[in-house]
Amino acid sequence: MQFYGIDITVDEFIDLHIPISDYPYYEDDVMYGGNPWDAFIGDPYSDSGYGCYSTAVVKAMISAVPDDYEIRAVYNLPLSVFCEQYIDKGIPVMIWATMEMKKPYGGNSWILPDGRTFTFISPEHALILIGYDDSNYYFCNSQSDEKVVSYPKTDCETAYNAMYRQAVAILPV
Repeated sequence: MQFYGIDITVDEFIDLHIPISDYPYYEDDVMYGGNPWDAFIGDPYSDSGYGCYSTAVVKAMISAVPDDYEIRAVYNLPLSVFCEQYIDKGIPVMIWATMEMKKPYGGNSWILPDGRTFTFISPEHALILIGYDDSNYYFCNSQSDEKVVSYPKTDCETAYNAMYRQAVAILPV
């Protein structure tokens, strides 16, 4: 949104647009919780908050972004294809991966409202893909003090694949 000059702060986006679900809770030694495809699980301002996935972010962006932009959720494309279809055209893409492209692992599991069991992949993180070269992908990463960070392509693909190969792009209409 900042790339397109949309006037909204991170706090305004969280407070006014991101759907939020309570932390998972225990009942009779079974953990129950919300679905990260629907809402941010936990406190978005806390390091202990879990996170949310692309469908929750798309819902938030649709309510936050002016109508002259299309919000596009994209699934199951290799990162190299995002580079061809978006980055090469100057369009940044939000992807889900892991913090610092660390090796993904299964975190807590809980029962979703629909009765399915869900396991949160950790350490989940969303960041903005902005470039690439022969060996690295480049990102704007809200968790870094650096304006742009790079990670080896193989690490990025592993982290992205573990996080359900999901991404969101904003396109001017």
